[in-house]
This record gives sequence, structure tokens and C-alpha cells, in this order.
Amino acid sequence: MSPSSSFTALLRALPKSTLIGAIIPLLLYVLTARRSSLRNKKVPKAGERVVIIGATSGIGRAIAKEYALRGAKVCVVGRRANLLKEVEGELKQLPTPSVLAIEGDFTHAEDMVRVRQQVIDRKS
Repeated sequence: MSPSSSFTALLRALPKSTLIGAIIPLLLYVLTARRSSLRNKKVPKAGERVVIIGATSGIGRAIAKEYALRGAKVCVVGRRANLLKEVEGELKQLPTPSVLAIEGDFTHAEDMVRVRQQVIDRKS
């Protein structure tokens, strides 16, 4: 029995719901991978602009560092001014620093409006 015929026999033996359950995640992966590669062609990693809320510690701080390392323009937002200054200092030590640090609390709408305006002002 050839490998292709044994594979075909296996597919026929599986219930259709199992096949669908196996094919859908694969299809979603292929579509997602294609979309991300298209995005990378349009926006080079060094040209990205990101706003990271909660960037003074934990995952937010790590993500800010990762984006800055690949040359993105990074805006870090956090509630604690002292930690925000630390993060800003760390990011400015990297090879191609482009960082904007803004104190703000995500739970306050007026803070987020102010953050948005400062990012827009910095861009122009």
C-alpha cells in the first residue's frame, strides 16, 4: 500500500466532524499567517508606531522593549510617573530610541483623550 493510498484510507475512516475540526484551525492559521506577512510588507517593523497602555511593569514593559528593539516608534502610557520615567530611560538607551512617555490612567476617559492628542501633536 502506497503512502498516499494509506492516507486516503485514513481520511475516509475518520468521521466528517473530525475532518472539519482538523481543517478549520489549519485554514485559520494559513489565513492569519498570510495577513501578517501582507502587513509586514506594508508596514516595515522599523516604521511601526505603537501605543502601549500599562507599560510601567510586567507584560506592557516587556512589549515596549521588544517594539523599541526592532526600531518602532513607541508611546508608553502608565499611571505611575516614577516607573514611567524608568521605562523611558531604559528605552532611550537602546540603539534607535524613539519613545514618548505619557502619564495616564486607562480607566479615565479624559486621560486617554489627552494621550491621543499628545500622540497626534508629536506626529505632526
